[in-house]
Amino acid sequence: DQTRAEETAQLIMEQFPNLQQQQLIRDKRLRERAKGVRELRPSATPYDVALREWLEHPETANKPIPLLETEDEVWSRVYLWMNDLLQDAIDFKRNQDNNNNNNN
Repeated sequence: DQTRAEETAQLIMEQFPNLQQQQLIRDKRLRERAKGVRELRPSATPYDVALREWLEHPETANKPIPLLETEDEVWSRVYLWMNDLLQDAIDFKRNQDNNNNNNN
């Protein structure tokens, strides 16, 4: 479910010469929201309609119902990613400062 996000990131990286040499890092925390049985259906499809269609369709009736994420679950994983990103930036700055102090 990260294909669109990866394609968008690649397009952005192509527009900035300083990013073209960088490797794209995939992180599952930045995936799209899991919509359960509403996946690949029009966004206006109510969940109960999508669930009924899932349960009645011969190909999906006996399969487990796909993951449905709440808004809180989505924000939770995004916040965890943001926290790690900020921690990496802090660690990078500390290492830079330590290297500068050791060279003086």
